[in-house]
Amino acid sequence: MKFICIGPNCWGTGDTREKTMAQCAKAGPGMRTLKKHYLLYKGHDDASVEDCFGQIVSEHPVKLIEKKGQ
Repeated sequence: MKFICIGPNCWGTGDTREKTMAQCAKAGPGMRTLKKHYLLYKGHDDASVEDCFGQIVSEHPVKLIEKKGQ
């Protein structure tokens, strides 16, 4: 399984929640802002994020497991 985090103008993927959040924070506003606003998903290993619009692409279902902010 793979975790996917989408935050304000950033996203990250990884095999653990912590690694995914850290990768997303490095790509965007940093952990302080990311802890207030993000969507965390869990999905199949084939899941990825489309670069331009930030949409999740996967042939298998992806489940939202945590939501912070708007």
